[in-house]
Amino acid sequence: MFLKHTDKTTLQAALMEFSPAQIRTVVGSTIFGRGENYYATGAVEDISYSDSLTLDATVSGSEYYQITVSLHRGSIDADCDCPYDDVCKHIVAVLLTAENEGAGIEGFDEASKQEDSVSNLYSAVKSNASTSELNTAFQDYVLALSQKELQDLVLRFAPEDFRRTMITTALDENDANTLLTASEKKVQWLLSSTHLRHDIEMLERKLMHELEAVRGLWAMFPQRIAKMLVEIIQTINDGVDEGDFVKGYDGEEIFGSEKFDDYVVAFIHALPLAHKPAIINDFEKVISEANYAIFENIPLRKNEWYSSDELPSLKDALIQALRKKTYKGSSEMDYKMVSSALSDDEREYVLTMLFSENSSLTLELVAFYEKKERPAEALKTLDTYFQKSIENGPWYNPHKNQLVKRRLELAAALGEAKDVYAKTAEKLLTETQSAELLSIAANYLGDLVRPIEITLGKRNPSMIFAYFNLQQRFDECWGMIQHSLVRKDLAYAFAVEHLKKFPEKAAPVLIRHIEEQKQIADNSAYRSVAEALHHLNTIDSVSAKAILLDLRTNFKRRTNMMKELNRYF
Repeated sequence: MFLKHTDKTTLQAALMEFSPAQIRTVVGSTIFGRGENYYATGAVEDISYSDSLTLDATVSGSEYYQITVSLHRGSIDADCDCPYDDVCKHIVAVLLTAENEGAGIEGFDEASKQEDSVSNLYSAVKSNASTSELNTAFQDYVLALSQKELQDLVLRFAPEDFRRTMITTALDENDANTLLTASEKKVQWLLSSTHLRHDIEMLERKLMHELEAVRGLWAMFPQRIAKMLVEIIQTINDGVDEGDFVKGYDGEEIFGSEKFDDYVVAFIHALPLAHKPAIINDFEKVISEANYAIFENIPLRKNEWYSSDELPSLKDALIQALRKKTYKGSSEMDYKMVSSALSDDEREYVLTMLFSENSSLTLELVAFYEKKERPAEALKTLDTYFQKSIENGPWYNPHKNQLVKRRLELAAALGEAKDVYAKTAEKLLTETQSAELLSIAANYLGDLVRPIEITLGKRNPSMIFAYFNLQQRFDECWGMIQHSLVRKDLAYAFAVEHLKKFPEKAAPVLIRHIEEQKQIADNSAYRSVAEALHHLNTIDSVSAKAILLDLRTNFKRRTNMMKELNRYF
């Protein structure tokens, strides 16, 4: 029977605000008086909160009656097993007991804990708390729930895949084997279907449906499920070589599935540590031998393969393999995977053993030494890496400039002999061709940087031009422009950047740009003409007006050019 609405999240809190006057309004004076008499004579027995949403009680009258008061979807409801069809005197007696005896009722403290957990969760959400704070608040909330509340939550919100997994987990071995065998056959059929080998979206849906059906069997049949997943990868890789598992006549889209990748990563993660090495080896082998990078995200997510509890064992195995010189893994991924479990001494050892052929780990070791205030060792680490890289021929990696920058800065801070610095800098800057890095070297070397400038200037005039600009050696920039030693687009951009400081030198560059661009009949050139003329007008309005008159006279049929000019003039 409905009693009242409430915004409270626990029954204990809702009843504490349900005053006698409000109860009287709901039930009327007659029933309220009879219930009040029952309460006063001690007829309410065995009252207790069974959880944060339910209060149970026994009331003695002509017989013993069972009363349940509950909080459901924002309303207080009550039921009594007496013959009365509406809110009865027994319910009133229980409500008055809850109101007046509050904390003295059995289970009240537990209900208060649940109320606090809900309040904490609400506060965390409302205040835009961090993910970790929100997770902690949610954990407290869940731990405070009763068994019945947890069951209700699972039944209401468990997704279909989770329900299927729970059911399959509970199967006996014979039934589980039957289910897995059926899925293995269905997967083989899907991969051999001529139609599905050319409908990759449909294939993904049907394939994932079969795989989700056996998710609950991972622990029972790890080797068989691993074999099935490896065969899927192998079949798709082989099929792509034959023109299958692609979309479009030209095969511009190859099969790829984030859901499948997620499934494989989750499967590996769930394996017992004893099973992982052999199964992981099978996955790595089939993926590494493929001609296409269809499943490359699986090994790239290696840090997700293991739980935090497994990291100490993995760390010990890595260190042991390094000491025995039997290590053959992927250095960067393996380091990142165990990094959080390493002590400082272990970190230094692992990095010194792995860094020499890996730019990312070289930077890790340099940062480690700098944090430990050991800059000389950081510099030695960089030089070791560079020596090996240069010996192996031209080297390309995304960290090249960052590595060279750290080397130049560290050597300068340590006061390296300038002749040694200059020799090393020339080698490294020849590889990087960076104006910014040459500027760093110049700031330390002073005039000794001249030979490097000459060498690099012959190789890359545009870079030297940018370097002169950074160094504010503007006369040399204008000289390169005058002698046509720099690309026209760079000369124009430089002239625009410095037109107010060097108007007499900038004007000819702008005029030449306008003359060249006006011969090109496209909208991009028209915009460029109008913008250049606008810039010229700020430093030489006479020349600008003359050019504008010429354009409007001789190019008036180019209506789009006229529109661009009208934006500025």
